[in-house]
Amino acid sequence: MRARIVLLFEWTWITLLVWRPRVIPDKPLTVNINFRSHSGVLNVAAGVLSLLFSAFPDAAKLLKKDRGLFSGPRPAVFLTVDVHLVKELVSKIDGCVVLTWDEGTASLRRDLDYPLVYGIREAKGLEFHSVILVNFFHGLPTHLQKPFRDLLLGRDCHDVHNLFPELEGVLKLLYTGITRCIQRLFLVET
Repeated sequence: MRARIVLLFEWTWITLLVWRPRVIPDKPLTVNINFRSHSGVLNVAAGVLSLLFSAFPDAAKLLKKDRGLFSGPRPAVFLTVDVHLVKELVSKIDGCVVLTWDEGTASLRRDLDYPLVYGIREAKGLEFHSVILVNFFHGLPTHLQKPFRDLLLGRDCHDVHNLFPELEGVLKLLYTGITRCIQRLFLVET
């Protein structure tokens, strides 16, 4: 009798799971609230996406702007900084990660004498509390520096997608580097 009740109970659950009609929404929901990064980091990332979509409209699927649930320290920009000052900054921020162009990681790791130096592509998919993005603009190929500057300054760049298609990848890489950050973001050019 007991075995029959257990079997009936298990059969009832199996039939509920297998033959139960499933409710599938017409369209998947898109979440644009970011529970990880604060609004300052998200605003910088949104600025890069805005540049990307204005110059390369078909670069990616256009989504709503991410909103952060909380505010945090303002992202900082340091220009023409000596490497020794970057080394000092790294020593004062516990567990910070330094990101740069993939080709420059070995020399920057050696110059800073710091093990947590990664290429941006290498860090893709990871997240860190504090990120120092070093020499992103300095590392641009020479022929892309002027069009990139023009794009950042909002100058006439209506044909940039045809003349400099590689800028699309540069903007996506910059977005990737920025969005690795959860709390403290520094953009540093030496």
